[in-house]
Amino acid sequence: MEALLTAATRVLSSDGLKGFNTNRVAEVAGVSVGSLYQYYPNKAALTAALIARTQTALADGLEARIAGLAGASLAEAIADLACMAVNQQYGEARLAAALDHEERHLPVPEIAEARLRMTAAVERLLVDEGLDQALPALPDLLEPPGPRGVVLGGAPLALGPDVDEFL
Repeated sequence: MEALLTAATRVLSSDGLKGFNTNRVAEVAGVSVGSLYQYYPNKAALTAALIARTQTALADGLEARIAGLAGASLAEAIADLACMAVNQQYGEARLAAALDHEERHLPVPEIAEARLRMTAAVERLLVDEGLDQALPALPDLLEPPGPRGVVLGGAPLALGPDVDEFL
C-alpha cells in the first residue's frame, strides 16, 4: 500500500489533478491497476488515503517541532512554525494544492484526529507561553482551506484565478 501512496504522491506532484488517475498511479507504482483496486476501490479512496497520510505526517511533524521549541522565545516559535507552514504549502505546492482541493470534496474521517492533535500541540505552546486568552481563536486559525485558498483568521487568502490550471 505504501508503494501506491508514494506513486500517487509522485503523480499528483508532477501531473496535478488533471493527470491523476488510477491507471497512471498503477503505472508509476509498477503494478497492475487490478492490484491497485485490491487496496483502493477507486480514485477517491486512494486520494482519501493520501490525504489522511499527509495530515497524519503533518500532525507528527508539528508535534515534534513544538516539542523541539522548548525554551525558545514565542517570537522564535512563531517564526519557526510559520516557516513550517510555508514549507508545507509551497515545498510541494502542486501536491499541497491538489490535496487541499480534494479534501473539501471527500469524506476523510481520519483527518479529524490529525487536526485535533495539531490544535492540541498549538494549545500547549500557547498555554506554556501564558497566552491562554488566545485559545478561543485557535479553531478559526486552523480552519481548512476554502474553495479558492486557505483561510487565516477568517480572511481568505486566494490562490488566484489560475488555480484550476495549476491543479
